[in-house]
Amino acid sequence: TLKLLAAKFGRVFFVPGNHDLWVHQEAQGRKDSLAKFAAILELCRSLGVSTEAATVQAGGEALMLLPLFSWHDAALDTGRHADTAEERAAGDRQLAYWMDHACCRWPSLLPTAYRAQAPPPAAAVEEWAAPPPAARDQEETADSAALAELPLAVHLARNSVVDTHFTALNGGRLAAARAARAARRGLHVVSFSHFAAAEAAVPPRARLRFKGLMKVAGSPRLARQVADLAPDVHVFGHTHLSRSTFHRGTLHAQSALMYPRERKRPHKLLQV
Repeated sequence: TLKLLAAKFGRVFFVPGNHDLWVHQEAQGRKDSLAKFAAILELCRSLGVSTEAATVQAGGEALMLLPLFSWHDAALDTGRHADTAEERAAGDRQLAYWMDHACCRWPSLLPTAYRAQAPPPAAAVEEWAAPPPAARDQEETADSAALAELPLAVHLARNSVVDTHFTALNGGRLAAARAARAARRGLHVVSFSHFAAAEAAVPPRARLRFKGLMKVAGSPRLARQVADLAPDVHVFGHTHLSRSTFHRGTLHAQSALMYPRERKRPHKLLQV
């Protein structure tokens, strides 16, 4: 897909999403999702696809495009939508089948990083967070089925650690964007990420078929980074829902491509 797009367009920008980091077969030679992330960035470099910030000309004006990395973290869900307890419970039940929890592997980040950065949200998590060395080795090489059997609270805590790792990679590019804006008055900035960068960018559970979406929709750390930068537009994906909303002066927008089966439902593409 990247090769096709690079051949059709003058510039292509890309950030990996959650499906890109699924690890299906050890035979592929990639032990974990971080190794696959690095391989995808190298592939982009070889194809001339940009994963770094760059300034381009659009309509006679300078425009900085700013790719930002992140993961999903349930802490984005602060309760602003006033969802009912029944809706939240339904969401948690649906999250038992969230494929990222079974198909992504982070042995170099977890469980050590989990113990250092994420306070255990429950007794079960606390017990898992400090297993004996043999158990840690077993966890790092466990198959997808075993990982999927971990309690939901553990998965959500793991996601928070992964998001901390990815959003930390944005520091240099955010600083570069601020410097470019300061040096070039009137420079427009469009940032983009795979995951949502504002709770307001995700519809309330009452309007969602997948009630668990809010807990895996976006990143609170990315939300702070985007709010501090205040780009003109922040483009995101992941939720499969076309949506636009202004949040703290920035237009958050997604025109969802969706799965083929989802396109059969009534929907409209977003025009900005």
